[in-house]
Amino acid sequence: MNSKLELATLLLSPFGQDEEVYVYRGYVLSCSYIFYVDENTLLLRHVQKVEGVEHIYIDGHSGGIILAENVTGNTQEIIKSIVKRLSGMDGL
Repeated sequence: MNSKLELATLLLSPFGQDEEVYVYRGYVLSCSYIFYVDENTLLLRHVQKVEGVEHIYIDGHSGGIILAENVTGNTQEIIKSIVKRLSGMDGL
């Protein structure tokens, strides 16, 4: 399972505000989805890899979903647990 998760950076610009960019560190699953924490909230978002740049992703034009609130502890371990559970349900 470790090979599925890649530590990466997400560059996110709020809709209609191209001059603002937020930078998040998270874990990308299968080069398509990033798990990241913002203000103790664990989110999942579809992403696109930036061509020619290692470990940098941009928004894949989805709103994303909240997976958990008030997240504390080791983010990678929490994400691994979620991926394992979803994979067991054929969700990923």
